[in-house]
Amino acid sequence: MLDQRELRALAEQVLDLSAADETEVLLLGRATRLTRFANNYIHQNTAETGLQIRVRAALGQRVGVAATDDSTPDGLRSVVERAVGLARLQADDPYFPGLPAPDGQVLPTDLGYVTATAGYTAEERARAVAVVCSAAATAKQVSAGAFETGEQTVSVANSHGLWRYHHSTCANLSMVVMGPTGSGWGSAAASDVGEIDAQVVAGEAVQIAARAQDPIEIEPGEYPVVLAPDAVGDILDYLGYVSFNGLAVLEGRSFLSTRMGQQVMAPSVSIWDDGQDPTGLPLPFDYEGVSKQRVSLIQDGIGRGVVWDRRSALKVGEGHSSTGHAEIRYGNIGVGPAHLFMAPGQTAQAELPKGIERGIWITRFWYTRVVHPLEVVMTGMTRDGTFLIENGQITRPVRNLRFTQSYLKALAEVDAISRETRLIDGGGLSSVRAPAIRVRSFNFTGVSKE
Repeated sequence: MLDQRELRALAEQVLDLSAADETEVLLLGRATRLTRFANNYIHQNTAETGLQIRVRAALGQRVGVAATDDSTPDGLRSVVERAVGLARLQADDPYFPGLPAPDGQVLPTDLGYVTATAGYTAEERARAVAVVCSAAATAKQVSAGAFETGEQTVSVANSHGLWRYHHSTCANLSMVVMGPTGSGWGSAAASDVGEIDAQVVAGEAVQIAARAQDPIEIEPGEYPVVLAPDAVGDILDYLGYVSFNGLAVLEGRSFLSTRMGQQVMAPSVSIWDDGQDPTGLPLPFDYEGVSKQRVSLIQDGIGRGVVWDRRSALKVGEGHSSTGHAEIRYGNIGVGPAHLFMAPGQTAQAELPKGIERGIWITRFWYTRVVHPLEVVMTGMTRDGTFLIENGQITRPVRNLRFTQSYLKALAEVDAISRETRLIDGGGLSSVRAPAIRVRSFNFTGVSKE
């Protein structure tokens, strides 16, 4: 990977080539090393290093964007020409705020960087995966998953003299462990690979899979539930996508468009976004080079705020400014939170089923989709560990269920939160840190035949 000096020199080459009124270059460097396993053995090792160069050129209010992975002089010249050429073809954008000037803040350049993670070898990953496969084989189960370690750089420069650089690392171990009639899930993520204990993660997945065999079928309907951290992570991720961003508020798609300052969730629920918190996967500035702010989204169940990029802040007016949340999602830059946290509670996760006469424990969701964004109504399935709770105890496995449920309403029905939290890698330098929660009512509409 290129170091900060080399990346800055590359950015200056791009800026020197541009004849636009304003020019921005975003450099995304990544070195990933991945070990995949299935059927209790490693079947693939990969290592990839790459650099994406994204150029944004502005001619007045006309803006063009182009990208390349070709860092040769000809490649740089071509991507600049394409960005400028595209700008010439655009109509004026009345909400283009111009590119940001330096804000004077000195930000850390290596928050979340751990040398051991950057240097973690294929042999070390193989030893960790061997622990997983051995645990599954001993339990007469079959494991499949991946262990990824790597490092990332994000650099932003523009023609107003702005320069930002950050270097971080991430490790992520995830697995499904399968028996004849049921499966279990395990995952762990951290900047420091030393915080990932393969024995613990595998043990959790193996235990879930062992308990998940021979599931019974129960009737759809409304049940109290305990949602493990991965399921809560899905809730937070979708709230960020459809509700906690300024563009959704502007367009009337967010419940916070009309309910800011109101009680929208249980008083025990607090949610915020903080790209500079090292207990997440930090990135202290956004993809425009603006310093990230900690933004309180929900405080004690009350709607307190949303995040903004420079364009959405200009569009809303009234003195709003960017909170440093121009993010990449699905390959495009838009506004949204990328480092979500939910406050832990006072209850041990193992104690959350207590008080539930008949309910359901859910390890995680999958195939979740938005039905109604304004109320965050979602549909999806449970997966890899769904269990009946009877008289405060997890008793029998149940077949996976389909749900149609407002995530907003579910968080209004929270009556207990675990003191333990889990970091979930959201991909693309995004993360969620979530506890487990107990919810008084959750609506299930069907039963899977799988």
